[in-house]
This record gives sequence, C-alpha cells and structure tokens, in this order.
Amino acid sequence: MNNISNYTAGKKIFILMALLLFTAGFSVAQSRKSLERKIKKQERALRLTTKLLKETKKKKKESYNKFLLIQKQISTREELLANLQQNIRLLDGKISENEEIVNSLKQDLESLKEQYAKLIYFAWKNRSSYQQLMFILSAKNFNQAFMRMKYLQQLTAYREKQAAAIKDILSLLESKVKELNEKKAEKEAILKQIEEEKIVLANEKKEQSKTVEQLKQKESELVAKLKKQRRSAEALKKQVARIIAEEARKAREAARKKHPNKPATTKGFVLTPEEKIIAADFATNKGHLPWPTTKGIITGTFGTHEHPLIKGVKVNNDGIYISAPQGSKARAIFKGEVRKVFEIPGKHKLVLIRHGNYFSVYANLSEVFVKEGQKVSTKQEIGTVYTDPDDHKTVLELQIWKGSVKVNPQYWLAGH
Repeated sequence: MNNISNYTAGKKIFILMALLLFTAGFSVAQSRKSLERKIKKQERALRLTTKLLKETKKKKKESYNKFLLIQKQISTREELLANLQQNIRLLDGKISENEEIVNSLKQDLESLKEQYAKLIYFAWKNRSSYQQLMFILSAKNFNQAFMRMKYLQQLTAYREKQAAAIKDILSLLESKVKELNEKKAEKEAILKQIEEEKIVLANEKKEQSKTVEQLKQKESELVAKLKKQRRSAEALKKQVARIIAEEARKAREAARKKHPNKPATTKGFVLTPEEKIIAADFATNKGHLPWPTTKGIITGTFGTHEHPLIKGVKVNNDGIYISAPQGSKARAIFKGEVRKVFEIPGKHKLVLIRHGNYFSVYANLSEVFVKEGQKVSTKQEIGTVYTDPDDHKTVLELQIWKGSVKVNPQYWLAGH
C-alpha cells in the first residue's frame, strides 16, 4: 500500500517537474527563435553586400563606396558571430538540461524496473486463484479479509500502472536522447560555421586595410567629392524646406477660404479630415513602414558623423543612404500624393510625396514613373535608382520630414 501512495506522489512530482521544464524550455526556445531570426537576417544582408561588392569590383579600382560596403560587411559579420556565439551558449544550456533529464529518467527507469521485478515475483508466487483465496481466508476476521482482498486488487492495478509508467518513461527517454543528439549535432554545425565566418572576417579586414591605404592616397580627390556632395545636400535641403513651407502656406490659405469666419492660423499645417487620417496612419506605422527598395542595406546613416577616412571632417546626412542592386526600383513607403518631381545636380531626379503633415523624399533616381498631383499607394514603384557609372554604385537616399523637421528614416522602417 505504501508503494502505491509513493507511486502517486512520485507521479505528481514528475508532472510538476515536467511543467517547470516545459516553461523554462519554452522561454529558451522563444529566445533561440528570436536569435535565429536575427541570424537569418544578417546572413541575407551579407549575401546582398557580397553581391553589391561584386558589382563595385567590376570597375577594377578602389572606391569610397567599396570601402563603405566592406565596412558594412565587417560590422554585419561581427554581429553575426556574436549572435552565433550566443546561440551556442543557449544550446549548451539546452544540452545540459537534456543530459540531466536523460540521467534522471534512466535512474527512474531502473527504480521502476526493480520495483516491477519484485511485483512480478510476488505475483508468480501467488499466481493461482487457490493461493490468493487462502491468503484472504487465513485472515483473523472479516475486516482483515476485506482489506486483503482490496490489497490484491490494488496490487494488480499498481502492477499495470508500473508497466505503463515504464513504457512512458522509455518513450520519453528515447525522445530526449534523440533531441540531445540533434542539439549536439546542431552545436557542431554552428561551431563549424563560426570558424568559417572568422576566416572570412579576417580576409575582409585585410581587404579593408588594403582599400583604406589606396584611398588615403586619393584623399584630395575624396575631399573634392565630399565638397560637391555637401553642395548637393544643401541645395536639396533648401529646396525641400521651400516645398514644405509652400505646402503649409497653401493648406492655410485653403482653410481660410473654407472657413472665413474662423481665426486664421499663421504657421504650421492645417490638415483636412482626410489628411489628418493619413498623417495619423503614417505616425502609427512608425517602425513598420516598408523599405523603399525590395532589397538594400544602409551604408549611410542619419545625422552628423566623423568621416571614416578623412580625419577631422564630419559628414551630415539629412536622410539615410540605401545601397541596392543595379536596376532597383524605388517604392513609396506609404500612401500619399506626389507633390513635387524635380532635379538637383548630384542628386539626379527626386520625388517628394506628402502624407498629411509628413513628407518622404526619394533622391538619386535615373527615371521617374509618377507625376505631380498623382495619388500613390504603399510600395508603389515611383522610379529607378540611379547607378553611378564611375564606381558602379546604386544608392537611394531617403528622407522623412515631419512638417519642417527632419527625422531619422531608420526608426520608421520595418526591421530596425
């Protein structure tokens, strides 16, 4: 009887432990899934960077764009290696946990088998109905006889439960051993990948050093190009600011005509009900807007930064620069209306789209598919990204403005 109560208590503890292990395992599994998504994203980015570098190398000469691509490739690969190492640590934890479970299950199995062997031996000794009947009739009184009968019934049920428990633990043990072997094989594959990535990273760093040395010999050329880019950037900033100021003025004028008795607003935007909805939708989608190209990597970030090659020189970007494969199309990041199609030397063709009091600007287009006043939908193609014949780079510049204030597009795009 004590054995039966011990079995019931042990079963409850086993179920509790299983639930705790499942909860902990679920948490680790979620962490690994999140990590594996990051790893896959970084591997895709590295494949794209490699493709872009091949296009750049067609010109057989070192360029600043090649340097930026190698720099991006190195930083992405270092992030990938860090995530792979983290994945190994999580796997080690899972392997250790599985080894503990397997050892515990083996001990439980041995204990159950030992108990079961004793039960089988007892059952064999009392296998005949006559022996069982004599065991009951030899009781001193009726109550003892009744208890002996119940004991034999419970013993039979317990023996069946023990057999089922052995079968369950064997099945679970086989499953855990299989899972353990799979995790170990997975760990070996990741360790192999880490070693391969380290070799590639070392080669990339050598190539970067070589590129830097060659570009330093062209510092005066780089400075001249940088000055030209600054003039183009300043011209673009002034033009966009003028367009937005004019859009705000027109909106205020339209509001005054529609509501002549209402106090006039002297600055900022006056939005129609439809424009308010679009602006609110745009704001709600911060961090979820689609990329302006189907494939691309950011090789120039928003804001002011030290120039990576020229000491003491700062670079100020009003948007982000997205390197993409040759022939890539630029896409609207949100529904809106094309308010301006124009050109600026050094920035080529540009499109400005209004989304309520938000504006998206797409610079460095070789051709444009839309016209002023046209309504566009999210992801609609608006033009082809220009490919520089000098160093074979295909780079789209994206800017986002909230009214007259520039914001960082990177925070608005999905996958940041």
